[in-house]
Amino acid sequence: MRQTIRGRREEIALSAAAIDRISAWTVEALEQAGTDKKEQIRLRLAVEELLGFWLRRLGPETRCSFRAGTRLRRHYIEIRVAGEKLTPADMLEEEGEYGEYGEYLYSNLLSQTMLAPVYDYRDGVNRVTINPPKRAAMDQFSQMFLAIAAAVLLGAAAKQLPVGVQAAVDGTLTPLFDTLVGVLGLISSPMLFLTICWGVFSIGDIATLGRIGRVVMGRMAAVTAAIVTAACAVLMVSGLFPLDASFQMDGAGAPAQIYALLLAVVPKDIMTPFQQGDALQLIFLGVCAGLALLVLGDKASAVADLVNQLNGLVDFLMGAVGKLIPAFVFLSIFSTITTESFGEMGGAVKCILLGTVGNFLCFFLYAAAVCARQKISLALMLKKLFPDFIKGISTASSAFASDHESCREQLGIARSICNFAIPLGRVIFMPGTAIGFLVTTLCMAENGGVAITVPWLLINILVCSLISMAAPPIPGGTMTCCTILFAQMGLPEELLPLAIGVNLLLEFPMTAVNLTCLQSELVLASAQLGMLDGERLRSANPQKTGPL
Repeated sequence: MRQTIRGRREEIALSAAAIDRISAWTVEALEQAGTDKKEQIRLRLAVEELLGFWLRRLGPETRCSFRAGTRLRRHYIEIRVAGEKLTPADMLEEEGEYGEYGEYLYSNLLSQTMLAPVYDYRDGVNRVTINPPKRAAMDQFSQMFLAIAAAVLLGAAAKQLPVGVQAAVDGTLTPLFDTLVGVLGLISSPMLFLTICWGVFSIGDIATLGRIGRVVMGRMAAVTAAIVTAACAVLMVSGLFPLDASFQMDGAGAPAQIYALLLAVVPKDIMTPFQQGDALQLIFLGVCAGLALLVLGDKASAVADLVNQLNGLVDFLMGAVGKLIPAFVFLSIFSTITTESFGEMGGAVKCILLGTVGNFLCFFLYAAAVCARQKISLALMLKKLFPDFIKGISTASSAFASDHESCREQLGIARSICNFAIPLGRVIFMPGTAIGFLVTTLCMAENGGVAITVPWLLINILVCSLISMAAPPIPGGTMTCCTILFAQMGLPEELLPLAIGVNLLLEFPMTAVNLTCLQSELVLASAQLGMLDGERLRSANPQKTGPL
């Protein structure tokens, strides 16, 4: 039976009793949507705390409305309170910079997960919206398996059909897939720009951005680049990909190419990066726009609201396209089989194997680094990381992982670090995704006859590291990034369908590794800051206590 939120609209005067009633309505709506119990508790607490803050600041008898139901087949819960603009950032300031509500401040960074509360202020009304996703009749992994099986069986059967029938089938499916890829290209450039821009703006203020840039963002970006560089070095030294030695760095042309790339990051006009899908220029524009919004503050509130709404629109479209993931996989594999591109299929198998092995090695080596630094057994560390690893590899989504509880109760990471770094890390720290992008570009370059030179490798490392930070942490989020990678690295467009199919399959191990590597990274960062409970980390059965 399909679960859906029944339509509901209530008007009530804000009070302590009203908060309890609104909280109950919220939980009821979340239950109707089939939302996980832990997420129901988290969202209920977030709603109660925000309503309590509005009650303290706006006073009792302030009119409040509760709305729930579906719009365009999408669940929504919306709470409105009229009055002056009171943001979650104001609530955080009231409670203290690293207080209990730190996670709520950064919820906008996770708006693309389709679950985190999103704040908005329009027409003198404060609004908070929750969009719980519909529970699928079949899990993502099963859908992918069926799509692959159907593509292989039907593709093999199609090979036995008369030539004329094969041409008709190909003439029907190829334009369909090209249209779907065109939709991805349409979304990819604005998605990258808006994700970066809104991510920077959502930090809150320049001072906070400075601290984050020096500590969290700088460390995560450096670790991602180091992992991608190490993976690239291993792949090239092992001889798995041919290196064009005629373009080594000792020539005068190689440094000039790198220097020209760095200068080309600054676009000559605003429209060209969007038209050409230039990833580095889009990231540059996104960072500049986000910083400008931070500096201007309330002077640019209308623009910030527009960016927020556009970001939500692109996220909604991305979520809609994400539902077509099985179709992308089916069409990609079916087309490859029927066109006799078995050499390309061999490259796809190589890409999947190398991407999976590379991700698993990253997971084990990161866990081993924590064990060596914190003197904990590898078996115990893997046991603590295993639950979220399974969630990631079975759903290909980081949106619903219970890593807050795991980090606090199992790994001994302070609550303030969890509230501050987990929402941000889910968006910008994706070493598994970066490895997947690296392997995909190398395999597609090998298949397409693109020369793999040292300058090309250096550019590829930079691009894969940066693009991974902008990939939406939802199933199918890497699809749009593939179109940008191909445009940036000069890869043949005819291989794009195969690359999309490969990345959709790699999303399962990539997501699992992203989640667990983030947890390992926070253990190391907490230890460096002196905020790690070592006894809890090294305990096989830590007792649940109050906030760390």
